[in-house]
This record gives sequence, C-alpha cells and structure tokens, in this order.
Amino acid sequence: MESMTAFTKGDPLTVHHLPRDKELLIELPERIQIHRIVVNR
Repeated sequence: MESMTAFTKGDPLTVHHLPRDKELLIELPERIQIHRIVVNR
C-alpha cells in the first residue's frame, strides 16, 4: 500500500485517470480493485 500511495501521490483506492485515458480506453474505470497475492513457502 505504501508503494501505491507514493505512485498515486494520494489515496491508492481513488481512481486517478491519466490525461490520455479517454483517448486510449474504451471505458474509464469508476473504482479500483486491489488483489493481494499470498504465497505459502
């Protein structure tokens, strides 16, 4: 979560659209999904 906060410079659970998203994406996402990967070793 710390890395994502640093990357978004804010809340990583809030959608942050890039300037060209409307041009390049068919649909703009309205929400964020975060998946945690747990590996047992």
